[in-house]
Amino acid sequence: MEILMLILFIVGYIVIALEQPLRVNKSAVSLLTGMSLWVIYALGGVDKVNSELLNSLGQASEVLFFLVGAMLIVEFIDQHGGFELITSRIDVSSKRRLLWVVGITTFFLSSMLDNMSTTIVMVMLLRKLIDEQRLRWLFVGVVVVAANAGGAWTPIGDVTSILLWVNGNLEALPMMGNLFLPSFLSLVVPLFIVSRYVNGNLVGSGEVTISTKEKGEIPTAGKVLILVLGIMGIIMVPIFNELTTLPPFMGILLSLSLMWIASEIYYNRRVDLKESAKRRMGDLIHRIDFGTILFLLGILLSVGALSVSGVLGDISSYLDRELHSVYGVNVLIGLLSSVVDNSSLVAGAIGMYPIVSQGALEMGHDPVYMSNFLQNGDFWLLLNYCAGTGGSIFVIGSAAGVVAMGLDKITFVWYMKRISPIALLGFVVGVLVFYLQGII
Repeated sequence: MEILMLILFIVGYIVIALEQPLRVNKSAVSLLTGMSLWVIYALGGVDKVNSELLNSLGQASEVLFFLVGAMLIVEFIDQHGGFELITSRIDVSSKRRLLWVVGITTFFLSSMLDNMSTTIVMVMLLRKLIDEQRLRWLFVGVVVVAANAGGAWTPIGDVTSILLWVNGNLEALPMMGNLFLPSFLSLVVPLFIVSRYVNGNLVGSGEVTISTKEKGEIPTAGKVLILVLGIMGIIMVPIFNELTTLPPFMGILLSLSLMWIASEIYYNRRVDLKESAKRRMGDLIHRIDFGTILFLLGILLSVGALSVSGVLGDISSYLDRELHSVYGVNVLIGLLSSVVDNSSLVAGAIGMYPIVSQGALEMGHDPVYMSNFLQNGDFWLLLNYCAGTGGSIFVIGSAAGVVAMGLDKITFVWYMKRISPIALLGFVVGVLVFYLQGII
């Protein structure tokens, strides 16, 4: 039974990785794989399969509800032009300066928002600023690296971070304190290299300005209000979690509900606004990418089935015997994330390695190595960094890269020649910095 489940999971993974050439939606394949694995597990005559399934579904639901809340808040800000308020302030006179401003802005935006939404905002900005395609591709490549690096050091910046945070492997403050410098340097190194080849000024450069408000449209003050409410709502989620110990999805849904009510009050008081200009939260729900939600549901249920069946435990035992190094395992995961969805890799790692308690550590035969798997241990920190930034090595390795391919038609070969080497260098530098932090 275990061999059959592992083979089915690998086949599903391959089909997901080959989504574009096969033209089969990865969400459908993910759901089919997850359902099939549980069916095989149930047909194996295992007792309590229903309770194990409900437990796995409950853990997956925490992640999915968090993502739905975060996606709605980000979409609400975007529909009100909130991100335009930020990007419109960028001075674009110097190519080199623009490169650094875009990279740093993307890094910090992605640390608060998801890297896919941040990439969309920055790529659309660059399409307005830079006409020359090859030059724009360099900037967009940096955006991909910056978005993934920015999402790797906060609990709300990427799906991988959310998975580890919601599951309790990492807490917000230790994650941010230990991963900021490695993540930031994984961007700075590529930025420095690319900036050496970018000189001069843009033709017709200047500042992108916000379009003048037409009568009946939402004023700038209203856009600022929505932007502030959204950003503060997202930032408050880790603080809510620390203060109440309630799951993060409760915090994001609380922020969503408060933002929803505040926007309704604002709209009801502004009788001068046209109804068509009012972007009410209820009207935006259909814009949520439920394909991504279903994809993650399938992946998380697949990992749950492999975990309860013992398959992931066998894999972790093999890796411990052959590598016995948190750096070896995580660098391997980082390299794999350059071609395979990083959220599924992290979900698999969570299933393979349970969080070690202090009592188990004291009774273990190798307490030094096992200490890496404590809550906030080096294994989980490095896993978050490697899975997040490793996705930048190839353009297909992250949602940010795939979005960049779709919006600006970047080719796989061009990215591999121009961006992959420096992204890999930045990835390695970050790993070395993380190692040095641990021994200093």
